[in-house]
Amino acid sequence: MHKAVCSQTLLHHVISPENQSIPNKQFYFCASIDCEIVYFSECGDRFNQDQVRDSVGQKQTSTDQTICYCFDITEQDSLDDLSDTGESAIKTFVIEQTKEKSCACEIRNPLGQYCLADFNATIKTARKNGVKVAS
Repeated sequence: MHKAVCSQTLLHHVISPENQSIPNKQFYFCASIDCEIVYFSECGDRFNQDQVRDSVGQKQTSTDQTICYCFDITEQDSLDDLSDTGESAIKTFVIEQTKEKSCACEIRNPLGQYCLADFNATIKTARKNGVKVAS
């Protein structure tokens, strides 16, 4: 999966000094776990995992991958929350913060988008693994 990302996302994730010379082109996020590339352009420009500030949760396979960069929530945090209560208080918190415009997903998330889809995927996986989840 390749998703277009805005230049602001790249500026905040690519390390210095590389972030000071990002070409004015459309960049995309590479979500392939097996690929070292994080961002690339159709013209061949690219930034690998060693050229971004933090580990990219979308490129990890463990449950301690970050799914919410604004509030530092991992997939394991979400799974623990679900198994404790059957509901997702963490997801409710993130939804509330999103409504209040207290998040910065376009900047903090390497994919440059809201994390709610990642919460939904975690919930779907939990249900598939037998965790009772409230509807």
